[in-house]
Amino acid sequence: MLYPIDWLLLHSEEALPRRSVKLFLIQGMRGLSGRSPGWIGENVACLNDLGISVLKNIAPVSPEKTLTAIEHALENDIEGEFTSSNNFHRRDFINLVRSIAYDSTYFTRCCDVILKFAINEDDDPSASADLEQVFWIMLSGTHAPPEVRLQYIDGLLKDSDRRCREMAVRLLRASLKSDMFTSSHSFTFGARPRDHGFYPSNAAKIKMWFGQFLDYATKLALDNSEQKDNVREIIASRIRGLWSIYDIQDKLEATAVALHADRPWGEGWIAIRQILKFDYPNENDEETRNRLIDLKFKLRPQNLIDKVRTYVLGDANYNLEYLDEDDESEAPFGYEGADKITRMLGQEIAADDTILDQLLPEMISSKGHRISIFGNGLALGAPNLLVLWEKLCSAVRKVPIESRNISIMLGFI
Repeated sequence: MLYPIDWLLLHSEEALPRRSVKLFLIQGMRGLSGRSPGWIGENVACLNDLGISVLKNIAPVSPEKTLTAIEHALENDIEGEFTSSNNFHRRDFINLVRSIAYDSTYFTRCCDVILKFAINEDDDPSASADLEQVFWIMLSGTHAPPEVRLQYIDGLLKDSDRRCREMAVRLLRASLKSDMFTSSHSFTFGARPRDHGFYPSNAAKIKMWFGQFLDYATKLALDNSEQKDNVREIIASRIRGLWSIYDIQDKLEATAVALHADRPWGEGWIAIRQILKFDYPNENDEETRNRLIDLKFKLRPQNLIDKVRTYVLGDANYNLEYLDEDDESEAPFGYEGADKITRMLGQEIAADDTILDQLLPEMISSKGHRISIFGNGLALGAPNLLVLWEKLCSAVRKVPIESRNISIMLGFI
């Protein structure tokens, strides 16, 4: 049944008398409190600007009923219009749900709502960014404890939907973020008292937070799961920020050693070198610097295949300009040094058919930044250019078009 107040909110774009606004608010509040049906909970997916304005003003009266109303709209969103970027009020609904997520009681439900917006967005990744921020250690806007957030990530990783599993990895990355926090979210919700959400008030709480998420990430990185490589990369990308937290350095070192023992961890080796170069460039903290140097040599790639995967195929190989006197001493430093080593590796591999055949499938589908330089090295070291070219062409034909990267062939030419 469509009540008169609903019809006005859904269809009237004309200015209404000010005295009518009070009636709208009263009707909406009655609906929220359960004393009468009201308009909220029935038509929130179709509200115009006036209706959205009323909703945002009365939502703090009953966050649970507001959340239920939005969930109801999602359940009836068969065509995906409510969550799509075509919904002009999409941002208003996401902001409301983020405000409701302040209460840990509603955290999981709110995340589920934002997730549906996130997996249905195209060019505007704002919902994904909002969901990631909810998993930050600070400025998250929620007081959900780390155990609840970790449980949510674990649930997404076990979901049958690939998009949910990919989002879980992004949330895990967000949970390990340790610096450069900023947010445009409004941490207010009507007259309800609000702050910025969970905030670690002492070192013990910081250690507890990152310890839990790092343990979970390490377990995933050591398992034979589909997200193993992604999680290894996440730990490598976060290790520099986390190393500044003295209380978890032992755990970080143990993680690095375990990941390298499981499989050579080139990304970690590069990350440790970054820490040495930018955070410990001199002897001010000799004990920590020596510890990092020892760890760097433990993680250093040893054989030809490991070097190729680190310098050519790894996602972090664009950081290889951070060479120092302990690395490849015959090469100059910086970009030029990394490029020279990559080209030399290409020349070596060109003369070893066994290793080349093993690595070619990875090279054709890799997004590495120095693959074309490696291809140039292959050409320089090829015993027979035509034979090697045919081998490259044959390898490319075996890889699906959407996964191909022909940079190695461009470099060869």
